[in-house]
Amino acid sequence: MAQHVIETESAWEDSHFPRQEDTGVLLGLSMPQTLVAGTGIGIAVLMIVIGGFTWVFPALLIGVPITVVGVVKIHKRSLISWLGAGFKYSLRGAMGQLPFSRTTPKMTLDGDPQQPVLLADEEPPRDKKGRITPGKPARINLPGSHAEMMVYTLPGGAGMVYDPRSHEAMVVAKLDTTKAFSLESASTQEGRITFFSDAMNDLSAIPGVSWWKLSDQTTLISGQHVKEFYRHKQDTASLVERNGQEVRLAGQQIDPFLDAAFDNLMTEAQGMPIHEQTITVALSRSKLAGQISSMGGGIATLMEIALSVMEAVESELPESGTMVSHWHSMRSVAALSRAAFDPDATVGITDRTGTFAGVSPDSAGPMGMQAYTGYLATDNYLHRTYVVSEWPQAKARLGFLKDMVFAGDFRHTVTVVMEPVPMPKAMKKVQGRKADWESSQNIRERWSTGQSLEHVREREDIDMQEEELVDGASPLNMAGLVTVSARTRTELEDNCLQLLTKVAKAQCEVRPLYWEQDAAFIGSAIPFGQVDMKTS
Repeated sequence: MAQHVIETESAWEDSHFPRQEDTGVLLGLSMPQTLVAGTGIGIAVLMIVIGGFTWVFPALLIGVPITVVGVVKIHKRSLISWLGAGFKYSLRGAMGQLPFSRTTPKMTLDGDPQQPVLLADEEPPRDKKGRITPGKPARINLPGSHAEMMVYTLPGGAGMVYDPRSHEAMVVAKLDTTKAFSLESASTQEGRITFFSDAMNDLSAIPGVSWWKLSDQTTLISGQHVKEFYRHKQDTASLVERNGQEVRLAGQQIDPFLDAAFDNLMTEAQGMPIHEQTITVALSRSKLAGQISSMGGGIATLMEIALSVMEAVESELPESGTMVSHWHSMRSVAALSRAAFDPDATVGITDRTGTFAGVSPDSAGPMGMQAYTGYLATDNYLHRTYVVSEWPQAKARLGFLKDMVFAGDFRHTVTVVMEPVPMPKAMKKVQGRKADWESSQNIRERWSTGQSLEHVREREDIDMQEEELVDGASPLNMAGLVTVSARTRTELEDNCLQLLTKVAKAQCEVRPLYWEQDAAFIGSAIPFGQVDMKTS
């Protein structure tokens, strides 16, 4: 008897990312571009009107370069934006802000600078009414615009980083996944993607959430750390009865030879590559001003709200096969930052246990840093950060980011930042893009320049985005950043070449953030580092 297989259409069958926005206020030009180009044309026309045809050449000599600066784009980024970044870089260099160094502070017995810090097992007390008493915060000093940030310990031991300039509080969690995504069936992959998409939509609906980012960092850990984890699993393994005695079904009880071989291997291993996955959620104090005021005000109320958001994140993720392993403490979040600036410190940090696990917040920053045009030097390492300028244009494969995540056994971080956008603002932006596209189309028809397939696809992207918004999808701004690290310039170029090869396989495009490598590195590799979505 013949069997008929019924194929169901996948919800992700035609999924793809829209092209980089090429519409603006006029003919695809942004407001700054329109102003500069208009100024160039206006100067040329005014000179010709005043001086007649004898001034045509001087008018063109002055007006054309200004207009070109306003119109030209390089790597799909306006020349004005490039010039602005270069000018800012030169100005910082003239003011001596590109290099950063600090003197070595007094050290304590655990090797950390002396700093009044709550240890991992300490929590902030509550008053008689049950309200949190924050206490004196620890401080993290980073180069650049992040400067000094304050760290509080939440009830339960998690650390909350507060930026007094942006008035944002950030909590960082370590993520675990139940199974390898690539090894699962297509239907299971689609189910996990659907649940994860729903979780991101729900997260964007939480009041006060200003942005969040997901990072996967390929790093090195101590072999001793792996061995301790292996022994811990042995101690918690199932009990079985053998020869009238209860033994644990693990390690030597399964295969003594392999157990001894693994023990020797981990003892000799200096470092092993692993993938550290984190999620950072940022809360805006200004957006929560009303709620904070009604609940009593102050940083203590913000800490209470952060605890509620953390519970929401924990409950939303598991259906997607992703779960919160733990929320990073004050010392462990500082350790993530310290290891990003100096990856060689990772092995030593992972060997610390108990109350000395991690590092003091005062050690979160680098001992020295120098920003160059195309890369960044921190302590003993060089780093280069790329921004994803184009996501897959054809059908996006499920799990396409794995090509970047598993680009090679070298230190690199893949970060995706998401920023919720109010629905009215998103709809207004779509309508503005549509109006600009139609104006451009009318000019094309008037000048008989012909129809461009790229121009047609751009309209399809606009219509798709509008349809999704009307259907109730949560509008999000998304940016992708990839940071590659190495000990030498040659090694850095080799690692970057490996990454670019994998980026092409993922059907993406990336470009280095020239003149902005220090800010880009902190936004990409530091869990609580903020990202400028306008330049990304």
